[in-house]
Amino acid sequence: MKSEMKSLEDHNTWELVKMPRDKKAIGCKWVFRIKRDPNGNVVKFKARLVAKGYTQRPGIDFTDTFAPVARKESINASLATAAEEDMEAENVDVDTAFLYGDVEEELYMDQPDGFEDQSNPAMKCLLKQALYGTKQAARQWNNKLNKHLEDQGFRRSDADPCVYVLRSTDEYSIVVIYVDDLMLFSKTKEHIELIKVALRKSSASRSWES
Repeated sequence: MKSEMKSLEDHNTWELVKMPRDKKAIGCKWVFRIKRDPNGNVVKFKARLVAKGYTQRPGIDFTDTFAPVARKESINASLATAAEEDMEAENVDVDTAFLYGDVEEELYMDQPDGFEDQSNPAMKCLLKQALYGTKQAARQWNNKLNKHLEDQGFRRSDADPCVYVLRSTDEYSIVVIYVDDLMLFSKTKEHIELIKVALRKSSASRSWES
């Protein structure tokens, strides 16, 4: 739980403020899970703070929520292209993906259980980043990732908004987005590393798992 709170603080997820009387805060809760390796062995125990997004009010606490997900056909086509072009491939899991989307609405949340500010127990968390569980989290993450990829020179596919292609005289790379997982394909491992480094830098993240 302390590790999760540190990650939230590092990402400047919220600001503790006095909530206006005409506003209403949403709740939050701790969710615990066990992470296992492909053989089923326990790797680590994880605690995640999740907002009770089901209490958010449409038009007040959130507006648009849609976030695209790569189609199965797009994934298969990308895999086929990678095989035909003899490309390197790597899957990347952005462990704290939903902490990278900016909150556009004025959204307040109760302080997390066990980590209340004892000096200001009545204050609320004004969310600055989209926390897990909020209605807009997936959309805001996708919007930010789209900008980062386009800044790197990738072009978003007209056929599938979750597929990005970068072509140049010395590089051919493909990125496929599936929620918080990225499938990276490129002619060389060096180019894949360059993509990862650029994305880490742009999102100030160290919590990427290959």
